[in-house]
Amino acid sequence: MADFTVDGIVLVPARYTDPNYQGGAEQCGQNKWCLNAPSLTIKMCGTWLGQSDYCCWAIVHNTTNSILQPCDHIPELQGETYDTVGTAAKNATSECPKGTRLLTEYDDRTLACCSRETTNALTYNVPTDDFYEYAFEGYRCGKFTITEIVPEQAAGQNGGGNGDTSGSPTSQAPGFSSTSGSTGGSASGQSKPNSGSRMWSSSSKIASLVIGSTIMAVVLGAQL
Repeated sequence: MADFTVDGIVLVPARYTDPNYQGGAEQCGQNKWCLNAPSLTIKMCGTWLGQSDYCCWAIVHNTTNSILQPCDHIPELQGETYDTVGTAAKNATSECPKGTRLLTEYDDRTLACCSRETTNALTYNVPTDDFYEYAFEGYRCGKFTITEIVPEQAAGQNGGGNGDTSGSPTSQAPGFSSTSGSTGGSASGQSKPNSGSRMWSSSSKIASLVIGSTIMAVVLGAQL
């Protein structure tokens, strides 16, 4: 198997739902689910960055494929917390500082910039006081790697199901544009995270996918 490169990592807290919920999602804690996970083909629930009942996945690619992977084989995540993993993205308003490059734009024209020495980034979200919502916390820039590729297989604890797969692997995490230089450039056309994301449909009481509110498009083949 050809070597895979990590494009981005996403961490989102599992959220609560109806105890009788039987939809296509991975259970992650008592009455909590990885409702916002892109698929059931990999196991996402676990303790990540010291936080239990979190859903974590990575988007990786080689020369021919872009696929989703669990976070178990990303050594840079082991034994770390949010404050210690990688380095915090620097915020800017008009252009990225010298020595950095644009990761993405969010929150009404705020630029997230990473050192040009980093190769990818982690998107981190936290719970809110509302059991059914979570909020974007920030980006951590790093040099995340993956040591093993896991074959896709059903990972749900509710008898399987397809989950909500409306987002493809290339729409789940921010990535570096091959055209973004030290000045950052434009991030127009990328989706931007909101301050909070709701995961509960009042009409159907079934969780809805909210990936797009916190996670931006990956641009594959980026070079330092």
